[in-house]
Amino acid sequence: MTTLTAPSAGTPTRPRARRRRTALPVVLVAPAVLLLLLFTFAPAVYAFVLSLLKVHVSGGLLGTTTERVFAGAQNYTSTLADAEFWSSLGRMLIVAAIGVPSVLFLATLFALCLDADRARMTGFSRLAIFLPYAVPGVIASLLWGFLYLPATSPIGGDVVDYFGSTTIFFAVANVAAWGSSASTWWCSTPPSVPCLARCSRPHRSTARASCRSPCGSSCP
Repeated sequence: MTTLTAPSAGTPTRPRARRRRTALPVVLVAPAVLLLLLFTFAPAVYAFVLSLLKVHVSGGLLGTTTERVFAGAQNYTSTLADAEFWSSLGRMLIVAAIGVPSVLFLATLFALCLDADRARMTGFSRLAIFLPYAVPGVIASLLWGFLYLPATSPIGGDVVDYFGSTTIFFAVANVAAWGSSASTWWCSTPPSVPCLARCSRPHRSTARASCRSPCGSSCP
């Protein structure tokens, strides 16, 4: 049988630390949540509502009156029955099949090269690799469009038809890989591939302590 003894009067007792509730985390997160709701979720809900409507034109030959009427799933069924929809979906899958492996390969290559013992100017190299990710997608598309045009291309646009029936897939995948490789390398590859390579070396404990990615991850 276990007996419980009360603490003596002379034994000091540690007071419980009281957590102070503060609204600072809510204040810091609120702007990001508000922008997310306004520019991501609200447009998505509005687009879904519009997809259930159709425009009804009346007023004779001039069509002076237009109104939106409820169409239900009619827009979806007509889209799924359209052969062009499936053709465009197939073309996007081809671009993804080219772009995704390219992004993973380049991100892994950048991470391993920058983690090498003989690597020099790693700070400048990290900044140079990350810069394409900072360029907005619209600006990147316009930039690569001028690089592909035969009249303005400095990369052989007058020799290679970047807008051909086959090369267009590689051209579009290159635009996506140009910016996505940096983000994948920055927040995904460093805590995995280089960390595993560094932690497998001698003095594993020391290497593990210093193995941290820019996103804050560490070795497993």
